[in-house]
Amino acid sequence: GAATTPNGETQKRNELVVRLGNESNPPDGVFGPFTYGLRGSHQFDNEFALEAGYIRMHEPHTPTFESVLDEAQITARFPEYGSYTLDATAWKNRMIDMYTNLLGIEVTRKGAVSISVGAFAGTATREDESGKFRGIQLGASVPLSSVELAAACLLGKIDEGSYRKCGIEGGLELREASSLPITVTAAVEERSFDFGNGRSASEARDEFIFIAGLEIHLEKIRF
Repeated sequence: GAATTPNGETQKRNELVVRLGNESNPPDGVFGPFTYGLRGSHQFDNEFALEAGYIRMHEPHTPTFESVLDEAQITARFPEYGSYTLDATAWKNRMIDMYTNLLGIEVTRKGAVSISVGAFAGTATREDESGKFRGIQLGASVPLSSVELAAACLLGKIDEGSYRKCGIEGGLELREASSLPITVTAAVEERSFDFGNGRSASEARDEFIFIAGLEIHLEKIRF
């Protein structure tokens, strides 16, 4: 729920996070694509919240300042209803060398183990190819001492083909300081896509990826 002052009034909350990451995969080795960007959120007095993220990716062996879009996302989070929350999301996301451009809704039931179910629809594009996308995402998260574990799997179809992106991620806060908390993350993903009917498909060597990340909270303002 929202933070409160001593007299019980709801406070607004803001957050701004710098996200840095490295993707290790068989084609590129230990030091693969490097990602960087920002994530932020704002919570209003009525607990309605907006969250957004913008991440760029730099490929190995390319000019130093050359990058492409990795992920852009904006989410509207509605006030909690009991132990449930509802999110509405617009999301553009890269997977290997293709993009999904999606709108979706997600319902989360909060608890000792939080469970979420989402539905997404939109398009998938790769170079001069495109197809209609529809998919369902299942997720779960649980805090274990100082480590937060989360798992999610997005299964979908691109026209008559298929899409799969499943992974598990852990986050550990290294430094407890309200002005600059730092979190390290580690994730493993299994992913594949196929546009169907003999069109573009991912290769087996791109199926697994390890992602190491560093998140720096520039500010957590309460006013």
